[in-house]
Amino acid sequence: MPTEWVDIVDTAVKIGLGGLVSGIATYHVTKLKNRSDDAAARKEVIRSLLLEAVKHADEYFDFVYDYYSKLESVSRNSQSIELSDKDWDDLYEYLDEHSEFCQNNKSSFSLAESRLQLLGLKDPCDYLSKFQRGEAELMMFVIKRDKTLPDEQFLVEWAEKYVPIKTSFQKATSDAFFKNC
Repeated sequence: MPTEWVDIVDTAVKIGLGGLVSGIATYHVTKLKNRSDDAAARKEVIRSLLLEAVKHADEYFDFVYDYYSKLESVSRNSQSIELSDKDWDDLYEYLDEHSEFCQNNKSSFSLAESRLQLLGLKDPCDYLSKFQRGEAELMMFVIKRDKTLPDEQFLVEWAEKYVPIKTSFQKATSDAFFKNC
């Protein structure tokens, strides 16, 4: 009889220890899995925000490049002719339409900038801000209304200064993408 009692206690201890080991192992495996799931979810949020920022930034770049293109064509086409007051009015009306379109779509800049700031990406934000200064330089020709258009030298210098910013922006966001996603 004493052997039976010892066998029962032995079996109970083995079952209890087995359950304890199993419980501890399950806890640690679940903890690791949740940590992995959290990291994956965090990466997905970062990826989503970064892709959205790039999409809006590209829209903004396109608006400004389109405006530059219109300003350049108007400037080149009007260099060889004398413009009357009516011509200037028509010209400013044409440029105002696109300028207004750019201003109405300024949300693309704001959305891109806010997403990049949220992600803590300083370099892409800096490139976007630098490019915004280029936009302001272009808009001045319409805002001033002093019947002057940019000359070829200004346009070339503007392009040399601001076009590479998009490439730098794209590289910085690409680096951030591959680092964080």
